[in-house]
Amino acid sequence: GRSPKYNMSGYWRSEAVAQGIDAYVLYEIVKKVNPDLYAYLQRVQVLPDTFIQKWFGGLAVQVMPTEFLIEFWTQFFEHGFRYLFKFAVSLLQALSPMLLSIEQDYKLYEVLRVERKTKFWRSIGVRIDGVQIQTEEDAVSAFFAKVLSDANSVGKLCNIEDIDFQREREKAFDLYLRRRFLNAAQQVTWKGYVIEEDDDDEDEAADCAQCEDGFGEFWCDACQIYLCEECKDNPTGDHALNHAVRQLDIGTLNVD
Repeated sequence: GRSPKYNMSGYWRSEAVAQGIDAYVLYEIVKKVNPDLYAYLQRVQVLPDTFIQKWFGGLAVQVMPTEFLIEFWTQFFEHGFRYLFKFAVSLLQALSPMLLSIEQDYKLYEVLRVERKTKFWRSIGVRIDGVQIQTEEDAVSAFFAKVLSDANSVGKLCNIEDIDFQREREKAFDLYLRRRFLNAAQQVTWKGYVIEEDDDDEDEAADCAQCEDGFGEFWCDACQIYLCEECKDNPTGDHALNHAVRQLDIGTLNVD
């Protein structure tokens, strides 16, 4: 069976709801360990489920240098999904000084995706033995070496091993996602109602476009007009007998 150690069911579905929930669990952890960063990201409306996919769902494959992936995966397979939270907290702590200095949301996302053009490594003032690192590759390596190292000591900030993730996931869903899902469901229902209502309106009795004396019991797809039965069978104007015509369900008319 599925080991609870890797309780990530739903991470890789088309709608990765489980991954989105865990993103907000991460936000709640950040709220405790770095309230300034949490408040700032909330203020600029940077949502965790919009940047966490490559770290959680993608297991860092697309964003971390290859030489550090083995260490990342080793820790993940040893500690399970909880390590993803340790790593993410460590990463956000390392990026925090730079994130707090940026106003534009798109630049914030670039840093959160650790795009090299942002020079994200400057967030930790990369040095080795007090000497400023000269090459970009060395700086990137030093940055991720620090993040991986700090991930193992995140417990000093928040003991992730003691977190009841079932409870925290339920809490995160109720706090951040439930209303979003309900609103989405209501919009889908409303759109469906409107479409259905439009279809119903199409089938309501309309005047015949040819004689204007009879009910439009038929619809001509070619002419895009309503026709009564007599005008359908005795066409005039642009309408012809070979046009595709369909009968409408106009219901029962109550005549007093």
